[in-house]
Amino acid sequence: MHDAQRDFRDIGMVTCTYEPDFDSCRILCRSVDRWVSGDITHWLVVPARDVALFRQLSNGRRSVIAVEDVVPGYFRQLPRSNRWWLNDRSHPVRGSMMQQLTKLSANFATCAEVIVFADSKVEFMRPFSREDVAKDGFLRLNRIVGARRSMHRSKSHHNASKLVGSGQHNPNHDFTGPLISWRRGHLEGLQRHVEERAGYPWHQCIMRSPKMSEYALYAAYIEAIIGIENSGHFYCDDSMSRFFVPRTTTNRFAPESDSLQSPAAMA
Repeated sequence: MHDAQRDFRDIGMVTCTYEPDFDSCRILCRSVDRWVSGDITHWLVVPARDVALFRQLSNGRRSVIAVEDVVPGYFRQLPRSNRWWLNDRSHPVRGSMMQQLTKLSANFATCAEVIVFADSKVEFMRPFSREDVAKDGFLRLNRIVGARRSMHRSKSHHNASKLVGSGQHNPNHDFTGPLISWRRGHLEGLQRHVEERAGYPWHQCIMRSPKMSEYALYAAYIEAIIGIENSGHFYCDDSMSRFFVPRTTTNRFAPESDSLQSPAAMA
């Protein structure tokens, strides 16, 4: 077996959500329990004030954990607000940024080697197992070539390239989607790489980027630093829409987010 290949048996599904999406998340969880292979664990990452509500969805394969216990540093959510948080310097942080930081901190939520992000606005409709994210020892990396160009994507890809120290990332490639798979080892490598380049904690680097896409950042690291041929990933433009029924999308922590509202994400 090639060094980049793995037998991906340990898979953790991660859903970032919050109280306004509770009913949608309950539908997702019900469909996960019915259709998703029992060896895939499921983690719900929610603001601390929503943990008690979401714990009613926990079971043998599903756990609920607070955003504040996952993202490095110290963050607290403003009372009666889903849009704003404060960091350890009492500086405001948009909910859209907290969502991205939470996904980029997913290795602190699950010990699984494969992390699959599942949008809470998705309902599985047929069996789903590790064979659907891995093929011949390689893990899928969602990439839609020739996606509709947008100012947000161009800026977020440019900032991702700057953070990893590469040339311009192709803004016509879309790496978003309702089911996205990452490798834990590469996520940890990305965090170390960003810290070493900047000289300060990686999550602070992310917060200082005005426009960012967590999926574009991971892809930039894979393509420019690791190399797709050495990454254990393979490109895939299949959104896996055959497995689920998408519903309307909103940002988990802030309605103004772009990352989960991309038209390609619901293709």
